[in-house]
Amino acid sequence: MIELLKKEIASYGDRYRIVSIKCLNDLKREINNFIKNEDLNNFQKYIVNSLYKLEVPDVDFLVKILICK
Repeated sequence: MIELLKKEIASYGDRYRIVSIKCLNDLKREINNFIKNEDLNNFQKYIVNSLYKLEVPDVDFLVKILICK
């Protein structure tokens, strides 16, 4: 199935990466640590809160990988 997805994505000329779902939780933790530990000015807070908000969906099945465009 992954090979079919790769071919479909490539047929549109898009690039992709297959990454472990663990990366999402790691990234969310890194963003939260950055917000807590850095002395940010108002503009930086706006950027972090507006552009880097990451919500990991809670699903009732096991997710092992993400396909990122």
